[in-house]
Amino acid sequence: MKKGIPFFLLIALLFSCNKEEKNNLVWEKSSGRGFAYFIQPTADSCFLTGGQVDGKPYLVKYNSNKDRLLEITTGNPGLFSSAWSDTSGYITAGCSNGKLIINRFDKEGNQDWETVIDPQINIEVARLEYTGNGNFLAMGTPDADSLDSGDSGLLFAGFDTSGTIKMQKIISGSGYISSLNADFDNSGNIYLALTRRTTTSKAKASVAKFSSDFNKLWETELFNNPNFSSASMAIKYSEGELFVAGRTEIPASTGTMMNSFVASLNDKGQLSDKWLEKKYPEFWNEGSDIDLDPDGNLLMLNRKCFIVNVFDPDNGSDLGVIRTFSVCVSETSGAYANDLDVDNDGNILLAGSLDGNFYTAIKSPLQ
Repeated sequence: MKKGIPFFLLIALLFSCNKEEKNNLVWEKSSGRGFAYFIQPTADSCFLTGGQVDGKPYLVKYNSNKDRLLEITTGNPGLFSSAWSDTSGYITAGCSNGKLIINRFDKEGNQDWETVIDPQINIEVARLEYTGNGNFLAMGTPDADSLDSGDSGLLFAGFDTSGTIKMQKIISGSGYISSLNADFDNSGNIYLALTRRTTTSKAKASVAKFSSDFNKLWETELFNNPNFSSASMAIKYSEGELFVAGRTEIPASTGTMMNSFVASLNDKGQLSDKWLEKKYPEFWNEGSDIDLDPDGNLLMLNRKCFIVNVFDPDNGSDLGVIRTFSVCVSETSGAYANDLDVDNDGNILLAGSLDGNFYTAIKSPLQ
């Protein structure tokens, strides 16, 4: 655990209030009780967002004028946590009752097929990756926010556009393991943001590299103080460098408090010598996603209050803060951000929940 965090910065918390005031949003939309888990631009200059509404998987597409073009849900409880689309339709990955669920819908939103995988481990979130030549990889995992403390594992399932499962691989071991985010290099190697916990230890944030055939090449713990928990929530690979975001406990007058973090590593799993240290930008928060903008700046999304921190990826220097709400208190906020992306104009696409509702927003990159 990093020591020497400046506690005088806690004073800044005293100058906030609980009211969340909008801060020059380009656009925003609430769509019922639930949460948006992901958001992404599409090749036809639209954007796609999905998650859960009224306990059921939910997917919606908007055009560049923010008109709703398509709305998809299913009858079973669950979550759409990832999607891929082309001109012929949509493929979604998600979960229902602890199982991995993969669906294909045509361009009008009619279901073509559904594939269910029950790996006998609890699946709460699934990520989808297109691997080329009509093939996909779905990655199912428990949620790092889960209270589960028993044994768990990660599921990797390869399939094609017909929904035919071509391979399955479960990565497991003693204790709880979660990986909410992954990225790939040009050789097909997989980089995972991992969280591990045993019955005798607190959660630990780590990063791992697996080969394209799912053999672990290395794993690096990001924090090693057994008195403080941590979790890796997001990862981004770029030209031999890895950027990881998540949360870690830090000491506070009341015991401990959560703090978001972002770190840089090389592709060998070593902390980058270009950054002087890990960054801890926001109190009572966690880094829920990470990305690069068109200018190459590193964007880290904080889950509470939709706060985006901007860093120079080369040295980790702070380049500013983009606030979705001009007034918002992370410790008590009802605004939860899960995902960000960037469109061709540099606008920041945001997905999450606001006061218990499925919420998406577009924020200008201007601070």
